[in-house]
Amino acid sequence: MRTRLASLATVASVATLATVATLAAGVAPAAADTAIAADAPPVERRIDTRIGLLLGGADVGDVNGPSSGFHASLGYRYGTVSVMGEYEYLTVGDGLGDRLDRDGRTTRGGAALHWQLADVAPKDSPVGMQFWVEGGLGAERVMWNRGGVLYRPDAIAGFGFEVDGRGWASPRPRHFGVYVALRVMVAKGPPSAEPAMCEGPCSVATTPSRNDVSLFAHLGLHFGR
Repeated sequence: MRTRLASLATVASVATLATVATLAAGVAPAAADTAIAADAPPVERRIDTRIGLLLGGADVGDVNGPSSGFHASLGYRYGTVSVMGEYEYLTVGDGLGDRLDRDGRTTRGGAALHWQLADVAPKDSPVGMQFWVEGGLGAERVMWNRGGVLYRPDAIAGFGFEVDGRGWASPRPRHFGVYVALRVMVAKGPPSAEPAMCEGPCSVATTPSRNDVSLFAHLGLHFGR
């Protein structure tokens, strides 16, 4: 009888040890997962504001010349992606050496998506050095000084670089810095009654392009929290 009781006690002890080992094995991965999650950096979320200048050349039908103006945008950044609402005000007109002298102003509103490609600064650096690309859609209102208004849609694409000062006022750090960018803007050209022609040596005569392409450099400040 005593031998049987001892055997039962041994079996119970073995079963208890097996249960404890199983529970420990299940708790260990969970603890490891919790530690990994705790060590992972939080996703960056903040308001992104930009104010700057535009310098380049604007193309509106057969009006081509230097252009400059003001750019402002406001958006929200999540991780490496920012969604921005934009406003621009710039000059358009013929070049200084052109026979005609037409001048006007363009007001533009649109939306753009910024995607950060890389931050080449060390992770613990208080200053970031970020490269990004962008794309978006918008609408223009061109008003000529001597009369006439042109409305048209456009699309933009570009790339840029910014210096991002960051890290004070934790846990929601403020960001402040400068940026430079190069942007191409493609818009629908106004209707043209010009016939197919060869402006220079060519094999086939064609009508003027229906697309206007403008190129701008952006210089400005960005800040947010």
